Amino acid sequence: WLIMLGGTLISLMALSRSGSTFFWRTQDRIEPAAAADKGALLALIGLLACVVALSLCADPVLDYTQRVAGQLRAPELYLQAMHHFRVR
Repeated sequence: WLIMLGGTLISLMALSRSGSTFFWRTQDRIEPAAAADKGALLALIGLLACVVALSLCADPVLDYTQRVAGQLRAPELYLQAMHHFRVR
């Protein structure tokens, strides 16, 4: 507990210091940001679309992954099927 409380105290002090520095800053030191890369923006939108699609279609994905896990745990049927396709 002592390590957790000490780490939490140090984190709280660091975040408080950086937050007060940011809040009380009087000079405008923020530089204008460069234009976003179109490829990176497209990749981000694609990843977010995948997250939404996986959230909406979670049941079929879960069924598929459970079936694959079952096949990996019991490879006997796969081995039997592959014995028919031996190269002679």
